[in-house]
Amino acid sequence: MLKLVATDLDGTLLHTDGTVTPRTREALTAIEEQGVAVAVSKASTISAEIGLRVSEVLRAAIPDTTFALEKSDGFAKEAGFMPRVPPPPDLEIGPLTEIFDDDVVKLLVRHEDMDPEKFWAEVESHVGDTVTTTWSSTGALVEISAQGVSKASTLALLCEERGINPAEVIAFGDMPNDLPLLEWSGTSYAMANAHPMVRELADHVAPSNEADGVAATLEQLFALPGRGAQRAQQRAIAPTTAAESTSDLRDT
Repeated sequence: MLKLVATDLDGTLLHTDGTVTPRTREALTAIEEQGVAVAVSKASTISAEIGLRVSEVLRAAIPDTTFALEKSDGFAKEAGFMPRVPPPPDLEIGPLTEIFDDDVVKLLVRHEDMDPEKFWAEVESHVGDTVTTTWSSTGALVEISAQGVSKASTLALLCEERGINPAEVIAFGDMPNDLPLLEWSGTSYAMANAHPMVRELADHVAPSNEADGVAATLEQLFALPGRGAQRAQQRAIAPTTAAESTSDLRDT
């Protein structure tokens, strides 16, 4: 019996414009009314001492690396870090030594010219013994969090507190930083738009985030009213194995 749904946000639960559709809201509310919990994992903070030391190592080892910070209350960045979406007008910009505080949950590391997977491998080789590195973008952006902290470790702690075992958890994700979460959960879904590494690991493939894939899958699994139920006689929304799915990938 499923007791908890764990989901990534960007590229999974959210549409590309960052919104949650009414269909998805209705599906999540409906399963919660059935007693099923919904969780999005959050990371612990990373200390300024460790974060700044890591940044010094990477600057020396990989020239032209730039940095930004994900904080519990927003974002901050160096002047040279190039965001992929228009930044908010109140975005904090300054030297890393000045913007790094006790509220940082991730150090974001970017390189404009390197191949994404090669960059991730380089970052991991230099600081992987000190922090946890994950690659969550099709571009050369690596997320750095406190050592041992991942979506899986956070979820495991939550489930332990609630007396839920992995077999009772279903998880959704789309990028390599979701791999520990998907591997830990009893049932895992890669989105149709997911990175190939994620599709290879996951048990099943759900429709894309733009097609409300999380909602469509939940409608089927929990027999919810909605578009999934209405289309059940027209086409199957049931899980498709990663090997069988032929949906096109998109850039995220």
